[in-house]
Amino acid sequence: MKWTVGPEHEDTLYENLGEALQKQGFDLTDKWFGMAGSQDISRWIVKSNEGRLTIESETYIGLTVKGSKILIEKVKNEFNKL
Repeated sequence: MKWTVGPEHEDTLYENLGEALQKQGFDLTDKWFGMAGSQDISRWIVKSNEGRLTIESETYIGLTVKGSKILIEKVKNEFNKL
C-alpha cells in the first residue's frame, strides 16, 4: 500500500509523520538521498516489532509511506491525531 502524506516541501508533515512513527515504535534503520535532474529523492527505512515501512520524499510526487496496509493505517491514525 502507498499513502501520500502531502507535498514534499511542507516541513510540518515531516515533523508530524516522524512523531507518529515514534509513537508507533518505529526506529530509523536506513536512509538514502539522491538527485536525478531536477528531482531530489530521499528514502528512509523504518522498522518496528510489527514490520517495516519505506518513507520517500520526491520532487513533484510528495511525501509517501509504503508498506503493509495495517501498519500504514496505524501510523495514519496517529498522524491524524496531531
